[in-house]
Amino acid sequence: MLKTNSKRQNMQRYKCIVIIGPPGSGKSTIAKIISKNKKFFAIDMGKMARQLQKEKLLDPIISDSITKGIPLNPKLNYKLVYDTINNYIKDGSFNPKRQIIISGGNFGTAENAKMLKMLLEMIQIIVLDIPDELLVNRIEKQHIEQKRNDNKESIIYQRILSYRKNMSSILAEFKPQIITHVDASLPLTKVTKIVKES
Repeated sequence: MLKTNSKRQNMQRYKCIVIIGPPGSGKSTIAKIISKNKKFFAIDMGKMARQLQKEKLLDPIISDSITKGIPLNPKLNYKLVYDTINNYIKDGSFNPKRQIIISGGNFGTAENAKMLKMLLEMIQIIVLDIPDELLVNRIEKQHIEQKRNDNKESIIYQRILSYRKNMSSILAEFKPQIITHVDASLPLTKVTKIVKES
């Protein structure tokens, strides 16, 4: 189990832009498009976790949380992010001296956001705002196209409910001047353009 000690608190922090929003809002897609600029390195924590889950390489507690659509325990969430970043550094995919992480993913809870600030230097938080009705349609489409087991109807609503419940307290962890809201109900190309210009 991960321990948050003084050594870890004094470790290097990686510059990061986080795109947050409810499931189906386009977070990971936008991050991937922006990372075509080599200045950025996209990390899709959700996709990474689902792949590890599929290969049965994920901690059973994390796997169970993903399946049920509930936020991860802060220490387990930190460990997943920490291990993922360091694996990318070790294999040469990510160069923290030259690149900024851009991540499409939610913190889950304010506790998770607070803990991740020890690892990531958040230089910008982009919030994708979108109505729930449009979200459900998008997620159901993902379910068909990607065959994801976390997109069953009951889990879809659980994930959206969890996001709505925790978002205010999560954003309260960051300075208002680094937070930008974007209307994610617009076409993806337009949303991406706005995010790039933010």
